[in-house]
Amino acid sequence: INAEYMGCPGTDACELLWNRDATTLMAHTKTDIDATGRSYYGSSALYLLVLADRKVWHVRMGQGDRVHDVQWAPGGLEFAAVYGEMPGNKATLFSSQGDVLHQFPTGPRNTVAWSPDGRVLLIAGFGNLNGEMDVWDRRSLGQRGSLGRVGRMAHMSCTRYARSPD
Repeated sequence: INAEYMGCPGTDACELLWNRDATTLMAHTKTDIDATGRSYYGSSALYLLVLADRKVWHVRMGQGDRVHDVQWAPGGLEFAAVYGEMPGNKATLFSSQGDVLHQFPTGPRNTVAWSPDGRVLLIAGFGNLNGEMDVWDRRSLGQRGSLGRVGRMAHMSCTRYARSPD
């Protein structure tokens, strides 16, 4: 991947994530130093490389918003990302073309995880955050009269999570 071509010279790391059908590659680029001086933690960006079109799309989030986590849904047609500045991070569900499908409430979050069937989405804050977790039903997002959230938990000393298969 040519970092200069994608408009991110000086990239220190790049995480590559394929969608399920290997038709789109997501590149999560990171720098150790933010050239604008806005963040002590460096900067990051998301790009979608659509193989059939041979196009690269920069996923627009917010000016200078750092990407904390991003994950494809198991079906590969959408992805969720947590980004922004603490403590009011944003979480958004995007289409595979980078269009916004749903904006979740802001909060101290840095983790996104999907259930294997893609129905349930976890948006949470672990590590140095307070362990709050919101569980969302993907099928009910955007339906009239439904908020989509099916659960909320808080475990103040929680630093990581694991999913039980049952």
